[in-house]
Amino acid sequence: MSDEGAEHDRFVERLLQEDARRAAGTSRVEDGLSLLERLLDEEMARERRVRRAAIAAWGFLVLLAPLGGVTMYLQRMGSDRGQEIGRAGFQVITWLAAIAAALGILMTVAWLFRSRSVSLGAIERRLARLEGMINGSG
Repeated sequence: MSDEGAEHDRFVERLLQEDARRAAGTSRVEDGLSLLERLLDEEMARERRVRRAAIAAWGFLVLLAPLGGVTMYLQRMGSDRGQEIGRAGFQVITWLAAIAAALGILMTVAWLFRSRSVSLGAIERRLARLEGMINGSG
């Protein structure tokens, strides 16, 4: 959580610096994007990465379920060699499933408790563009 707090502090610091530059009349716009838009785009990209990681972890866990069933079948019904393979495979699959579940839970929680400033910033940008379109045509 301290990493999120530090990122939020850096985000706020950048916004304050941009506001100070605008108040002083020295606002710079690089490649048509203001600092706020670039920061919002970076935050949206970070959110997409977290969402993809969560989906990948849960998908991997779902793929491990049938393999766990096969190893359990080998443990119960297989020959001596099949039982040994089943036991070893089940241990590996159990550890992989535990890691995938932990990663899936953590990424899902991170995704659900993400900063809402990105969503609000995107809405503000859309409203500003709409206002610009209305003022330009009206």
